[in-house]
Amino acid sequence: MKTVGFKQVMKRTAKSWRTHKSNLVCNYIAKGLEPFELHPYIEQKDWAEFVKLKQSEAAQEESTKGKVLREKNMHNHHMGSSGYEGKLAKWEEEDRKLDALGIPNPWDEYPDGRPRYWLRARSTLEISEGTARIRWNQESTKRVAEQIIEKQHHAESSGISWVREQDVLTSCLGPEQPGQVHGVSSYKGWKHAWP
Repeated sequence: MKTVGFKQVMKRTAKSWRTHKSNLVCNYIAKGLEPFELHPYIEQKDWAEFVKLKQSEAAQEESTKGKVLREKNMHNHHMGSSGYEGKLAKWEEEDRKLDALGIPNPWDEYPDGRPRYWLRARSTLEISEGTARIRWNQESTKRVAEQIIEKQHHAESSGISWVREQDVLTSCLGPEQPGQVHGVSSYKGWKHAWP
């Protein structure tokens, strides 16, 4: 297996394992239930140890830290596990449908690439009665969308050109975190986003 492919498999495996453990905590431990009927592979002694671990003081502190961190995320996406790569085909199909129907595409007013993908992941395109409109998942995302249009128009009128990670999306959201790139992937780092 190639190195990059192996890393991706390991990242997805780790994420799936964390999700599984989180589901066990939320659906069983928090409700005082046992998972043996739906998850027969879990042994009684392993479950008892897992419950003890998750109810420990250290685990409760970690949970509280995680909840505080989660509250800071103001722009929730709704892509599911497929991520940006999985949604690109759906978004392209939406665009072709609008073209075929002769309906103006509201996404055309946003810069192509990262900013548009980031916004599409946090909204829904609604088509009815010969028009298309964007429904934002959150008001905060709508404000970012307005900032993107404003900053892009300002950049075009003043001759500013965006460079790599210093683009209109970064100017609205703040600097990128190492190891992930807004509007591209939470698995791919900078070298894949800006080769």
